[in-house]
Amino acid sequence: MENEQSVIFIKVLIWLVVAFLIGLNLYHFLKFIGYYFYKRPLFVYVPFMLKKMGKPKKQIIANNFPIYKKMSASKRAIFDHRVIKFEEYHEFIAREGFVITDEVKLLVSSCAVLLTFGMRFFDLPSVDKILIFPDVYFSTVNNAYHKGEFNPKHKTVVFSWKHFLEGLDDQLDGINLGFHEFAHALFFATLTGQDTSSEVFQEGMEDLRAIFLDEERLEVIEKSGFLRTYAFTDYMEFFSVCVETLVENPKQFKATLPELYNVIVRMLNFTFIEKKSF
Repeated sequence: MENEQSVIFIKVLIWLVVAFLIGLNLYHFLKFIGYYFYKRPLFVYVPFMLKKMGKPKKQIIANNFPIYKKMSASKRAIFDHRVIKFEEYHEFIAREGFVITDEVKLLVSSCAVLLTFGMRFFDLPSVDKILIFPDVYFSTVNNAYHKGEFNPKHKTVVFSWKHFLEGLDDQLDGINLGFHEFAHALFFATLTGQDTSSEVFQEGMEDLRAIFLDEERLEVIEKSGFLRTYAFTDYMEFFSVCVETLVENPKQFKATLPELYNVIVRMLNFTFIEKKSF
């Protein structure tokens, strides 16, 4: 009897190992297909066991992120779930008398989730803490006053709430502090990522660097006047300003700088941004 049970146990164990290896190989195969043929993950969204958000919070997101209104009900449900999970994954810390409210967490989290909405993984492992000041603050990084920053060493994103809101208020100026700083965080998050989104993103960063280092191409971009001058500080700021501009004004971006537009869209898997609904 004991021998029979041992044999059954060994058979089950073998089948579990075989199933695991098959699943692992299938995962790598699908990853290969997504990367080499589509330059994006084959499966971005998992519409199961989603956490639900109340209508008041949904309305706040819709009021501040116009693209949310274009989403189908199923995509909004996924967006809501990701926002809730992002809030759970990160610590929000107030500074200089600022008060962290549910709306503050909601807007900041929505900003991060929208930036990563074309990716399979959205939690930004490069960020643990989000510090919020009421206005500009003195940074010991370079002994200067800042509106926002990302500190990769301490895995911290910092915002001036006044300027964070200003970025949401004007949807066409290409200036959005939230998207800008989370774009920096996204770069560091993909450095160690082994998923398709990370690989496509880093490949895009190389393309972006090549554009930035090409004096003729960069001069054309600069003379267009479409990107604000801060974009030409270095190629990292170049990327972050491109992200701000893409999210706020995609149609004009594509019409003015199509090559650059295509690079950023591919990096973020943002092909949905032009659709009237998705």
